[in-house]
Formats: sequence, C-alpha cells, structure tokens
Amino acid sequence: MSQDRTAGDLIFETITAMGQEEQEHCIHCNEKWYSIHYRDGVCHSCQQKNLPGRTELARRSRHIRIMYGLGIAALLFLIGRAIFG
Repeated sequence: MSQDRTAGDLIFETITAMGQEEQEHCIHCNEKWYSIHYRDGVCHSCQQKNLPGRTELARRSRHIRIMYGLGIAALLFLIGRAIFG
C-alpha cells in the first residue's frame, strides 16, 4: 500500500468499489441486494428463513413434473383398460 494514500482516499475507493458491485433481486422477496450476499439467488434475510434457492426449486419442480406425468400415464392406462377390457 502506498504511503501517500489517506484514510479519506481509502474510504472513497471502498465506496466506489461497493457502487460497482453487481446487484441482484432475491427470488423470494424481490429485494435488491449485492451479489456477494447471495447464495443461489436468495438474499441473506431469506437465507435466514431457510427459504430454498434456485437449484432446490428447480429440483422440486422437476419432481413435480415427473409425478404429474406418471399420474396422467396411470390415469390413461386405467381408462384404456376400462374401455378395451
């Protein structure tokens, strides 16, 4: 670190760097947060509430679609058996 930098210079550089930090919206509360505080699309406040992130939601969605598809297939099978014996 250079000796000619003052505390004011360091504060200004820190504030400037924070302003350049990328921000995102939380997938649950839609609050805008700095990306450094995000984990899988969830802000710190929602992480404290144990709300799931993008990966977990995608996994749950995939399981729901599979179960829905199996239910439809079973229903069609039963209707086919009832009609055609």
